[in-house]
Amino acid sequence: MRPIQAEWSLAGGEIEVEVTQFPPKVCEKVPPIEDVSRALNVKPAEIEAAGIKSVSTSRFKLLIHIKSTAILHKLSPNFPYLWEICEKYGATGFYPFSIEDYDEKLVQARQFPNKAGYDEDPATGVAASALGTYFYLNKSFNEDLTGVDTYKIVQGVSMGRPSYIEANVYSENGEITMTSITGKAMLL
Repeated sequence: MRPIQAEWSLAGGEIEVEVTQFPPKVCEKVPPIEDVSRALNVKPAEIEAAGIKSVSTSRFKLLIHIKSTAILHKLSPNFPYLWEICEKYGATGFYPFSIEDYDEKLVQARQFPNKAGYDEDPATGVAASALGTYFYLNKSFNEDLTGVDTYKIVQGVSMGRPSYIEANVYSENGEITMTSITGKAMLL
């Protein structure tokens, strides 16, 4: 297994960090929409039917395309059932998301980790990276065949702890060559 690289720069009290991820993997085995809707306490019609995927650039996350940001922020998961599904499908959490702006490649997301000792995470780089891979593989935003596609992911809004992560997917001739995440931190 290759080491993860992290590069950072300091400017004005903020640290900008870019962390490379492992090569992406997709698991074809995903839970049915009825199980996902039960775990998230939403109607199946509020989830994009083809929008459930299990993707990893570090650890597998169940990525769930929710039809609107309003629905995303109202999610009230049934955590014991959600964790049961994670265990059954080898995922380390649910990462529901909604698309805010197709032109800007801007999405909002929430991360419900599997038995991590807390129910929701305000910023999750490995999940954001998996989501970037999902978008690239599904050609969600007219992706480039060669170059870098950057997806802007806002997370933590429902918790009152918003974060902003950029998921970068590098490709050559339509094949992913590398993924990374970029974000800022403040020195406290």
